[in-house]
Amino acid sequence: MVIAAIIISVASGLSTPQSPRARRRVDPSAKPLEEWGAYDVPFRIGATTAGWGDVYSGWRPLLKKRERLADQFGKEDISAAYNCLARGGIEVWDVAAGSSGAHLLAQCVEANGVALPAPRVLARVAPSMSARAWSVVNSRRLGREGAMELRDGFELTSEQLPVDLLLYGPHEDSKTARVPKAYAGEARACQRFSSDVGIVNVRGGKALRDAHRSLARRGLRLVACAVDFSVVQCGAMYDGTLEAAKDLDITVFARSPLGQGLGSGKYTIQDPTNAGGFNSIPKWRPRVLFMYQELHETLARIASRVSSRRTTSLRSSDADAPSVGITPAQVSLQWVIAKGAVPLVGVKRLAHAEEVLGCKGWALKQDEVDMIDELASIKMPIFKKLRKG
Repeated sequence: MVIAAIIISVASGLSTPQSPRARRRVDPSAKPLEEWGAYDVPFRIGATTAGWGDVYSGWRPLLKKRERLADQFGKEDISAAYNCLARGGIEVWDVAAGSSGAHLLAQCVEANGVALPAPRVLARVAPSMSARAWSVVNSRRLGREGAMELRDGFELTSEQLPVDLLLYGPHEDSKTARVPKAYAGEARACQRFSSDVGIVNVRGGKALRDAHRSLARRGLRLVACAVDFSVVQCGAMYDGTLEAAKDLDITVFARSPLGQGLGSGKYTIQDPTNAGGFNSIPKWRPRVLFMYQELHETLARIASRVSSRRTTSLRSSDADAPSVGITPAQVSLQWVIAKGAVPLVGVKRLAHAEEVLGCKGWALKQDEVDMIDELASIKMPIFKKLRKG
């Protein structure tokens, strides 16, 4: 009875206020160390269509599967990945409004009909280069033209997909307080669709609080924000973004949660091509991989610990249970979840989707998070990649 009381008290200490959407009951040992946000996401993980339809990211729909290189993919690959995630309960998808990724996701949804649950789509919209150029001389014009583009892009995407939340903001990271004022026109355009909105690429505690206050004056509730966040780009931990989001109950979506592969542990100094074969081009320069060698080794070591822990737990109830394999990429994603953020993982193939589903049902311990904290970097390296994708 004493042990049960201790477990209940610890679980209640980690709990957060209930969001408008009912949270699913999970094993306390599988809950992340930090969890908040008004926009509820099942299993605290989502997916993104980033790279879909982009030839520079490996999109090769005309090539046969056996003719593609390791990092190339086509329609059948993304369809299999979508089906796998839908069956596994991953509902949230991030798309750029009006992009080829949104169109391809709509095709995947249409192909399955009612056989699979409909996704909850986050539609991102941002003003064009011309609208941003005019903002140099007239910030009001940015708000006016940006609002029209936001409306048109959102309407185009909403005709194809069930859009659940609209996110808007600048194309690049901004820490200036004038961002909410410049996007006042876009805020008014949002009122036509929903009173709950999200912003993207607005980071820093002050900028986030200003945006929350500015939108509230216009009758909008800021429920989510999306920023770049990973073990190799964790600036949001130190500029006040996560702290402000927690205070305001704003869900933080982590874009590029694997740091474009650099934080996944797949590209290491020992294997720069991830076993891509003799004709594969390394993605990162050896100098960059050497900088993160200790981080990659730590991720692999923690993955081995979690794998043993998970296997022992399963075999305690079923002696014939198979061993559980945990990858460094899954550890990296769980670190993002442990910080309170929701990773939006890029999935291009079935293997990617299966790896995302492998993050369900477990969480990192505090000492494991601390080990990664010591090696996490605030900014990505300035060296250019050898190739995209």
